[in-house]
Amino acid sequence: MANRLSKEKAGLIASNYCTNGYKKVKALLGSGYSTNYANNVGLKLFDNDRVKEAISRIQAKTVAMSDYTINDCDADYSRIMQASETNKQFATAQTCVTGRARLRGWDRDSQITTDAPLDLTAEQHEEALAASNRTLDIKLSQESA
Repeated sequence: MANRLSKEKAGLIASNYCTNGYKKVKALLGSGYSTNYANNVGLKLFDNDRVKEAISRIQAKTVAMSDYTINDCDADYSRIMQASETNKQFATAQTCVTGRARLRGWDRDSQITTDAPLDLTAEQHEEALAASNRTLDIKLSQESA
């Protein structure tokens, strides 16, 4: 089946997508699509092979130009976290943990809510409670020191 999307239009969509923080609707609006189309049907354009290839090319160029990858960033977080723990700068270590979680997308777990039922065995509950108490004891001992 022929690809109806031109290479130029796919490149424009990819360019807008990569320069606006990877926001699909905003990329489509910047490429000349209507709000209604961009919010509904247009999102399927990101499954188009030409758009995927164009995005991959732009991302490869960006990595080549900056020579800084997600793995490099993760390694930097690890080094900073180790140094901060050695120097007893626990707030910095905590910030590194948060940064690594955001880097990997672990901060976007939308399935866990306060309304979610808790399915723990009695043993798991005791283990979680003990871990929580240990964390509280460490924090209290740090604050009193």
